[in-house]
Formats: sequence, structure tokens, C-alpha cells
Amino acid sequence: MAAAPSLSEAVKWGNLVFTQRGTNLLAIVVHREHINLQVFSGALLAARFSQLAGSGKGMRHLSIRDDEVIDAQLVQAITRACVDVENNDTTARVE
Repeated sequence: MAAAPSLSEAVKWGNLVFTQRGTNLLAIVVHREHINLQVFSGALLAARFSQLAGSGKGMRHLSIRDDEVIDAQLVQAITRACVDVENNDTTARVE
């Protein structure tokens, strides 16, 4: 993934999961009419990215319908923010 070359890819729970040093950061989850970019630290990023949905303790998701164009800049910004959170730098790259 160009936005965060330090991430590793794995298939977990039947989904493509991006990890850093063994920690799950993002997952791509395919549904019938949409896909979700699941953000494992999404609750920490929700204030910066209002597009993230969900209300759990940690995870949030970016839902993209089949007929919708993916906002690559948004996905890259979320990805970089996830890496920053994992690296304990929650103030980096405020966008």
C-alpha cells in the first residue's frame, strides 16, 4: 500500500487485513452492495474523519457503495493516521 509501505498484508477472517508489527490497523470487508474499510483504531480518529461510521469502543468503518467512486486521498489520509496512532503519534499529519 503506497500510503504506508510499512504495512503487511494478511488474510484474516476471510478479509484482507493490513497490519503493522502484528497489530491489525485496517481491513477490507466485502459485502453484497458495498465494501467497508474497517479502521481498528477508528474511535481515536473519528473526530478527524467524520466519514467514519460506527459507535463501538474502538473500530469504525468507511462504507463505500458499489456505485460510488473511492476517495483515494481520504483512504490514504486514514491509512497514514492509523500508522501514526500505532506509532503513538496522534498529532501527526492532521488533515
